[in-house]
Amino acid sequence: MKNKILAAVISGIILISGSFGNLEIFAQEADADKNLLSGADIEASSVVNDGFLPENAFDGDVETAWSSGRLAEPEEAGEKLVLEFEDEYQWIEAYLSEAVYVDKIVIYPRKDIGRTFPTAFIVEVSPTANESDYVIVAEEKDYTSDGVTPYVIELENTVLAKSIRFTGSEVFPEVEGEWVCYMQISEMEAYYTGKGGEYIAPEQTATPEKTATPERTETPERTQTAVRTETTVGTGVTPGAQNDGGTGGQNTTIIIVVAVIAAVIIVAGIITIIVRRKNK
Repeated sequence: MKNKILAAVISGIILISGSFGNLEIFAQEADADKNLLSGADIEASSVVNDGFLPENAFDGDVETAWSSGRLAEPEEAGEKLVLEFEDEYQWIEAYLSEAVYVDKIVIYPRKDIGRTFPTAFIVEVSPTANESDYVIVAEEKDYTSDGVTPYVIELENTVLAKSIRFTGSEVFPEVEGEWVCYMQISEMEAYYTGKGGEYIAPEQTATPEKTATPERTETPERTQTAVRTETTVGTGVTPGAQNDGGTGGQNTTIIIVVAVIAAVIIVAGIITIIVRRKNK
């Protein structure tokens, strides 16, 4: 009898542990104050010097900033400058150790210098960090920053993100008569507030075509290429890739129901064994 009871208990434990194990995949609590990019690995297209490293855009301090390498100056003052440096647009990207739900992205301009914030740009996310999986969640073609107000993306539907990339293609080159010729931001943040709609895997969107590149008087040299910095800081519980479009709350409910059924099976098994023994 003891062996039969033990077998029933073990079977029930296996069912319960298997069900609750999925909680790690689907449960991610919304937290409007938790910046999911804190502690992420960072990479950027270029950097002007050690005072404007990519990590500055993820340190929680709007007084610091990341700056791309110096770009070529346009021939005429006031025209927009195509953000190409060594044949590529300027970008900065955060890589997370785990995929997480995101429904809000915030990007801050360099404080009081809005003209170094791109006028044309895209924001992309990828659930795997594979290049083929990036999708555009925001795009601007004629944006002007005041140097104070952050650019805020509140997504209609929640996305799954393991990496988030901000790519600029044009910028104003002049600030108060001074050539700046850089792309700069002070902070980039991401949140899961729970206010966005349920997660739906979006269709991939093609990257917009480049505009014509103005003639350059000289080819700038890259002063330093940013490398990804490693981190062991976690980003929260992994929601995992879902093909059914369900939310974490719905899956949690299903798991609890399965666990209750498993518990009932255990109790029923024990009662059955006891009754049979009495009948003998």
